[in-house]
Amino acid sequence: MHIRYATTDDVPTCAAIARRYPKELAFVSNVRLRDGVARQELYVAEVSGEVVGFALFHVRRDGWVTLYDLASISSGAGALLLAALPRPLQLKVKVDNHRARAFYTCNGLYFRHYTGSNLAVYYQRVLPVFIAGKNAQYPIVAAASGMAYGVAQNDTPYAPITMLDVDFTQPDWEGYVTKYQQLRPAYAFAVDYSGDTAAMLAQVSQLRQLGALNVIVPIKGDGLAVNVPVGCVLGVSVPAKSDKFGGFLPKSAEGFFGRKVHLLGGTPSNQLHVQARLAQVGATVASADYNAHEKAARRGTIWVNGRWDTGHTGGYYDLTSLSGRLIAKELNGRLPQLGTQWTKTRRENERRYYENFFNP
Repeated sequence: MHIRYATTDDVPTCAAIARRYPKELAFVSNVRLRDGVARQELYVAEVSGEVVGFALFHVRRDGWVTLYDLASISSGAGALLLAALPRPLQLKVKVDNHRARAFYTCNGLYFRHYTGSNLAVYYQRVLPVFIAGKNAQYPIVAAASGMAYGVAQNDTPYAPITMLDVDFTQPDWEGYVTKYQQLRPAYAFAVDYSGDTAAMLAQVSQLRQLGALNVIVPIKGDGLAVNVPVGCVLGVSVPAKSDKFGGFLPKSAEGFFGRKVHLLGGTPSNQLHVQARLAQVGATVASADYNAHEKAARRGTIWVNGRWDTGHTGGYYDLTSLSGRLIAKELNGRLPQLGTQWTKTRRENERRYYENFFNP
């Protein structure tokens, strides 16, 4: 199963799917669907050449995405469509549509308020993504955590994925493209961009031609963000405890204003701090990948109120689910005040990164 842009040939099938849910959906006309195709604001879920679901949405001028209609006739299609949509995302659902409200909550969206027209408003600013392979239980872990599921380039997926991470240690672009063509996830990566603009632009173009809905370009040099095509997501590597994942935070904010950003790894406290810094320069964190909560849950440790809390005795899946959702809630909540995370960094190299971040 994969998600792609809809074509005019898909309109009758999408309309037929919508008619299966007369109580849940307002009337979905062919005119609206064709308009979604023209604006590239209609996604479809496809299995073996058959359309099994659709998502009709609109990208507003302020960057928020409004989801109008989502429906599917195949298990898992709805969640995959929802994860594929750009963030930040909001939608309205009928108050008495308990099945849909439970679906959105399960998939990491947050209730905001009721309207005067018997509707409930839900939103998600940041899409959390669990990227991990080598374990058939990881798609279950991702779902329990309210996160989208992804794998690295050299890992085996055990369910349809939303994101395919590139191997930054030994870049193999041809191998990545081959894997992408096999899996066709909504989110794809260019290799780390450290200065070869021509190669980066060629990779972005190739991914778009292959149907990638969201292309992430990891920035690994100062002043490079300005060269990344509009519509791409800027990747920012968040420092972690491991030297292997040391991260790179640019010293200049040039090219970040008005752009969407994906946070690559790092500890939860560091992700929150980087998110706050990005907000100061007019950038919006739209997605973030992390899996530290899964490893911590194996030790009985969960993320609570901005820190790791040890000594918990609940089951592995319960702890993983709770911890993952609490991290996501912080990323989707109020931005922390700058400076509040200093006491939580444990390595001097992390402090050095943050002292220089966005300071020309």
